Amino acid sequence: MRRVRARRQSEELGEPEILPMMNIFFMLVMVLMGMSAFLPLGVISTHAPRLASGNSVATGKQGPGLKVMLLKTGINISVKGALLAGDSSPLLPKISFGDRLVYDFEGLKEKLTELKKQYPTETNIMIMSDPDVIYEDIVHTMDASRESVNGEILFPDVAFIPGVIQ
Repeated sequence: MRRVRARRQSEELGEPEILPMMNIFFMLVMVLMGMSAFLPLGVISTHAPRLASGNSVATGKQGPGLKVMLLKTGINISVKGALLAGDSSPLLPKISFGDRLVYDFEGLKEKLTELKKQYPTETNIMIMSDPDVIYEDIVHTMDASRESVNGEILFPDVAFIPGVIQ
C-alpha cells in the first residue's frame, strides 16, 4: 500500500511559482522606462506654406517670397518669383568634398545673409527639394536658413515643400 501512495504523490504537480518571473518582468519594464529618458529626441519646427494671409491681401503688402530649391546639381534661390541665377542652372553648384559632391551650405548662408540685409523684416522662407535629395541635406538647409555664420537670426519661419515648383 505504501507504494501506491508514494506513486500518487509524485504524479501530482504543485502550482508553478510565478512570482520570480513577475519580478523579472517588472524590473525589465523599469529598466526600459529608465533608458528611454536618455534617448535623444529632435524636433524640427516647420509649418505648412500659406498662400496669402488676410492682412497681406488687405494692405496690399506681400513679402519677397523667398524660396530655396535643392536640386540634384546644387542649390538655387528664388526671390519674388525670379531665380537669382537667372536661369535653371543652380546658383550654388555642388562642391567636391573628398571623393563626393556635396551642397555648399556655407555659400547658402552667405547668400541668405545678403538677402536678409535687403529684406530685414522678412522671416518666412520656403524650402523645396527634388525627390532624390536626402533628408540630412534638407535639415542642413533648414539650419542654414535660420542662422547666419555670425549667429544672427535669418529666416526662422521655415516651410518645407516636397518637390520643386519654379
